Amino acid sequence: MKKYKTRYLTHSSIGLLLAFGIQTPVLASLEQANHVPVSKPVKSLNHPEAEKKAIRDVIIKMNQAVTDSNLEEVLITFAKNAIKVDLFPAHYPKQGKNNKSDEKLDLPDVYPKTADLKQRWQAVFGIMSASTKLYERKTETIKVQVDGAMATAWVKIRTRSVPHDPKRSETINNFYEMLVLKKMHGQWKIMLTSNNRHDR
Repeated sequence: MKKYKTRYLTHSSIGLLLAFGIQTPVLASLEQANHVPVSKPVKSLNHPEAEKKAIRDVIIKMNQAVTDSNLEEVLITFAKNAIKVDLFPAHYPKQGKNNKSDEKLDLPDVYPKTADLKQRWQAVFGIMSASTKLYERKTETIKVQVDGAMATAWVKIRTRSVPHDPKRSETINNFYEMLVLKKMHGQWKIMLTSNNRHDR
């Protein structure tokens, strides 16, 4: 009984010392005498708000790189084998008040379709260079959800395209883009994107 009481008081002492963050030689001697493992408090490595900020930074970096015509910086934000999912053609007629809604459009059987995200943007940069003297892609809002090493983001994007041909007017487009991201080796990478972009 006495031995149990002594061990109980030892545990209590350790608990109080750890609770108040007191580091003394007593802890080491108690651990050695009673074989009680003494563990130090561990700080959380994955703070939700910090992760969300890191994800937003990646998305902003990617879109700013598009505006800056920096293909290399765009590709850095993508994971290997990242995918683009096309729900609609990038260009189809503007939808007026009396026209069909997106879900009622008669689209070719190939939609939805998938493509390699890096190859898609390499092709887009070629088109942008040939047809526009300015292309801006800005993120207006970013809503992020995180679960461990997986995240999704719902991004409102505004684009402005100024063609080389002075006879053509500039184009403004607003749309939403959905992204799936994965944390790899401490960095968030874009794994998948899809959007409802079309001429409006």
